Amino acid sequence: MKKIGQTLRLLRQSKGLSQREVAEGVMDFSYYNRVENDKVNISFSKLLLLLENFDISIEEFMFLNENNNKKDLRTLIADAYYLGNIQTLLKLEKLCIKQFEESDKILFRHSFILCRLLFARRNNEKLEQRYIDEIVDYLNSLSYYTRNDVRMLSDFYDILPTEMVFFLFEQMCIGKKKHSIADLSGFDMLVFHFNVIDLAIKHEKYSLAKKILEETKKEFFNPLNLLAVTICNYYDGLFLILFGNDAEQGTKLAEETIVVLESCKLKYQAQRHKEFLEEIKAKVQPI
Repeated sequence: MKKIGQTLRLLRQSKGLSQREVAEGVMDFSYYNRVENDKVNISFSKLLLLLENFDISIEEFMFLNENNNKKDLRTLIADAYYLGNIQTLLKLEKLCIKQFEESDKILFRHSFILCRLLFARRNNEKLEQRYIDEIVDYLNSLSYYTRNDVRMLSDFYDILPTEMVFFLFEQMCIGKKKHSIADLSGFDMLVFHFNVIDLAIKHEKYSLAKKILEETKKEFFNPLNLLAVTICNYYDGLFLILFGNDAEQGTKLAEETIVVLESCKLKYQAQRHKEFLEEIKAKVQPI
């Protein structure tokens, strides 16, 4: 069996239990402490007893342990969707429901709604309005934004009221209000910038899209940030197509970006950018 200590620790912490509470009736507290630190092994029968204290099945535990230390829940959901692994997506959805019911942590609720959104997209349907309203109400209630809020905006930006997304972007990224820079990782903010550029282009707000791209370059563009450089080149290519300056060169720039993303094993990002490029090429008229 793969190392299980960190998975046990995360489960215990999510349920607000102490090591003594988990170990009670199963093993000595000091031994359990060593189990969590992957210093000793335990038998399968002991593991089953521990999982009873967590109220989680062995199947759920093995699923979590297989993916622990690799990707977070949100990334697992996105991977399952883009790789077409519907059974995994269903498992993740059920896990989100269970974790939210037990912990009342809003992150699990939003992860569940993300699963609902991805199922709707797969079936060419719209997400139920009640879920959209729930996200809108949550965002309107905030006086301070965290990393998870930015990630949530990146997940739902294209189904939320457009002007609301632009307003939040202005507050968070241009005005730099209502958050501490330390709370928001560069990667999450970078992705949010690119998502809002997408949104602006889709709504033909080209001047706004170009303004955000310039802000993105000022904030994130340096030779060591391969993702920022690569995707900025992609949008430079889109603007060459959109403004009729050089559609051939623009297409080349965008396609080179997609190749780089694929070579970096960012398959679903590559697919998303490929689809968006085709949308632009199909509908664009010289401006």
